Amino acid sequence: MTRVKFIGLRAALLFILAADPTAAEMAPLAADYVCAYGCRATDANPRLEIEGDVARCWNELGGLYVGEFRPPDGVACFRKTGRIVDGGAWIEWSDGVLWRRR
Repeated sequence: MTRVKFIGLRAALLFILAADPTAAEMAPLAADYVCAYGCRATDANPRLEIEGDVARCWNELGGLYVGEFRPPDGVACFRKTGRIVDGGAWIEWSDGVLWRRR
């Protein structure tokens, strides 16, 4: 009897994990951006790539930082956090910097 309960509980947990809506909300993202506000230089394009829980971010000077994706719409890079807006159309960084998708 205990084994049946354990198997049922395990199956329910697997179903919940498989149906996680945050995984479907943010598909892998790879996009070039233009600095819309607050960058140190505006002649280079920032870039963001998200694959699973890893975020790779290039700043406007070309520096690569590896950070993390924080579902459903957060990213941590450059020792700051950002919010992915409108499916990646904008990135709003915690220090006020704004990136607009090219």
